[in-house]
Amino acid sequence: MAEGSSQLLTALVVVVLASVMAKPVLMSSEGRSAPAVFVFGDSLFDVGNNNFLPLSIAKADFPHNGVDFPGGTPTGRFSNGYNIADCLAKSYGFNASPSAFLSLTEAQLEKSIHEGINFASAGSGILEITGSQLGEVISMDAQIQYFNTSLQSFTAGRHSSARRAPLSKSIFLISAGSNDLFGFYQSNASPSNLTTSEFITLMTSKHREQLRTLYSLGARRFGIMGLGLIGCCPSQRILTASGGCVAELNDYALQFHLALKKVLGKLSSMHKGMKYSLGEGHTMATMITSQPLTYGFKEVTNACCGCGRLDGQFACTPIATLCTDRESHYFWDWFHPTETAAKLFAKMLYGGTPELASPINFRELAED
Repeated sequence: MAEGSSQLLTALVVVVLASVMAKPVLMSSEGRSAPAVFVFGDSLFDVGNNNFLPLSIAKADFPHNGVDFPGGTPTGRFSNGYNIADCLAKSYGFNASPSAFLSLTEAQLEKSIHEGINFASAGSGILEITGSQLGEVISMDAQIQYFNTSLQSFTAGRHSSARRAPLSKSIFLISAGSNDLFGFYQSNASPSNLTTSEFITLMTSKHREQLRTLYSLGARRFGIMGLGLIGCCPSQRILTASGGCVAELNDYALQFHLALKKVLGKLSSMHKGMKYSLGEGHTMATMITSQPLTYGFKEVTNACCGCGRLDGQFACTPIATLCTDRESHYFWDWFHPTETAAKLFAKMLYGGTPELASPINFRELAED
């Protein structure tokens, strides 16, 4: 890295460390800064929905997953403990992510609709076809339909404004897009004969439609994770002779991020009351992996739980190698961050400067 770029990054790190320690917004009498949190997306946010999909192979309901979760119990989270959705929900004053939709009984659902529900499904993407090779996932469209069904069930016979008032102040967290790009890169789960530009346009157009649907259902405050250096996961590094990142995948992610940023700007200008915060995943990941010791990490290449080269050749299973210094590892398994990394991402998103989340951060989403 050139000296000028290195100095700029160092300066940004200093600003970030100060910003993530900023005081949170004032909580309500219940200790929460938002009435509810609704979660959509993929395995970064999934807290157990896939446990209830009989045909899915995208599951984490077995050891060593959950080794550091309270009770040491695997929950379906692709993590040694809490994931990013949990950490963000905690930032808003909740104990953890809301419960997985498919885990709820009808009675539990009526209560949960007031506080939030997690619809995220590991392996899913923005496009319907994404994750089809995994047997069964809940696509983004299906997640939104589940949300709509939940609202319709709860508000049957009630005036629509009864549900829209709290929804307008609720936080809608989204993590989506990486699995679509993985599928496109691998050329086994994407529409054929599309250029990279065309595929990203397809993704962006579809996601615009999904965001508009959520808006029509009452969503107003969107916290979008943003894609990071997806080509630097252990599962992708092992594809290169040097063990380095797959630059092409990182470029795909950046192209989608820039396209999504434009879409969000236009949507917010066209839809009254819409607020959003888009995480600058590329920047966050670059900062952490280029200066790992600054953030408390000793290992940012190898997975903590896995097997083979870089422990990134297969998922975390009961027979996989498990590291003992999990707090100093950036990657939990071949795709996902450790709880330590998840906490850091949540802090950056929640209290970060515009370099980390823009045009406002996730904390400011909860402000009137």
